[in-house]
Amino acid sequence: YLPFFHVPAVKRILGSAGTADRVSSKYSTPCVKFADDTVLQGSSEIARHVDAVHGSPDRTLYPEDCAADVRAFEDHVHDLLGPHTRRFAYFFTLSETEILRSLVSANVSGFQSTLFSVAAPLVRRYVARGLGVNRERFDKSVAYIRKELASIDAMLADG
Repeated sequence: YLPFFHVPAVKRILGSAGTADRVSSKYSTPCVKFADDTVLQGSSEIARHVDAVHGSPDRTLYPEDCAADVRAFEDHVHDLLGPHTRRFAYFFTLSETEILRSLVSANVSGFQSTLFSVAAPLVRRYVARGLGVNRERFDKSVAYIRKELASIDAMLADG
């Protein structure tokens, strides 16, 4: 689903159970509802569930000796790097009508694509304002992303 168009679907899945945090609304994606009515929201929660169901001690996303570090890294990326990467992506896609149209038509239903083409100016303005998508904040986000990627590179360098 596209931004804003996802809200009714998320409400259907989560009902009033959605949770907000400092960078996501209670209707944020991803979310999933399983056949047994288990409902999960957020990449970390989904990854932890999949690991618990399908992982094993020798094949896990959260090795026992560093699970707390992995979870802390997930939280760090979600809370700090995530907003900057979204701003980076929206900076380019919101200003490029043809790129945006191509992305939309290739990734959502015809109904959403058609509706989006009508609502695009409003959606662009709202997303740009809500996420602070402008040149000054984009430049700050690029600097932050570069710093974070250098930090992650250094962290992973020791194996």
